[in-house]
Amino acid sequence: MRDGLTWNFDLATKTGGRDKQQDRIEVFRNHDETTSLAVLADGLGGYAKGELAAQILVDTARSSFESHRDSDPQALLRQICIDSHAKLKDYQRESGELCATTCVLLLLSEDQACWAHVGDSRLYHFRNDDFLFRTKDHTLSDLEDSELDQLGIDSRESLNKSR
Repeated sequence: MRDGLTWNFDLATKTGGRDKQQDRIEVFRNHDETTSLAVLADGLGGYAKGELAAQILVDTARSSFESHRDSDPQALLRQICIDSHAKLKDYQRESGELCATTCVLLLLSEDQACWAHVGDSRLYHFRNDDFLFRTKDHTLSDLEDSELDQLGIDSRESLNKSR
């Protein structure tokens, strides 16, 4: 048995009010179980193929994780997001159907945790029963004024008037 942290995962999804399960959640481990990649994809229900978009993300994450040999974990997470986006755009161009998903990726190794997220799905960090933080949504309501400035929006008030 190796020293270090042991990670245990429990996975659950709920269909909610939809006919199809549009969410996907998976955990992949490398061959010696020293690194794990947790993937959450919440297919957007306003699109006809949310479940397909979520599966494309999970499949892309699996393939990238299994073939990744670089020691830079942030590069892996970034590449999963970029490759998934490209595959979703390819599908949309070929089929004419819109599909979209949110994304949360958590890469855990023996000595570090790295994450990436896109959209309004969140990663929460707890230690024991203490809440430490959560990722910030990529939604207008979660953006801070400094981030709105970077987008060229003068203020939250002007944003509300433009709706």
